Amino acid sequence: MCRCSATPSTLGCRYQPVQTPVPSSGSRVHAQETPPRIVHHPADVVVKAGNPATLSCRADGSPKPTIEWLRNGRPLEKGDGQLQPIVLLEGSIFFLSVGGGKRGQSHEGVYTCVARSSAGKATSRNASLYIAGETGDPAR
Repeated sequence: MCRCSATPSTLGCRYQPVQTPVPSSGSRVHAQETPPRIVHHPADVVVKAGNPATLSCRADGSPKPTIEWLRNGRPLEKGDGQLQPIVLLEGSIFFLSVGGGKRGQSHEGVYTCVARSSAGKATSRNASLYIAGETGDPAR
């Protein structure tokens, strides 16, 4: 990088190199932050009640974003995989056994993946989880 400095004895600018300070051994150099970006969007899934299901989502960014899932626009409660799905390390959600609507335990709905970090936020496309045999099931 150069800096322009004019002196009374010159008719223009002369360029002088600018010294960039070198960090001391005790300081940390921070990598440039990049906003989250969804690199694998979830897709619609049709599954029979009682069977396992997975909705996939992966995001890139720096720092590494955290993944949150929404079901029908509301934050998804995390669980043990029985009644509530497990959020896997790469960001996908896994249902050990999808509920078939008994006692209000249906997992059917519209899911969205949200990646967040200090650099920003990214939202995936919507994906629907349909349970075969449920009302409005497209597989009938």
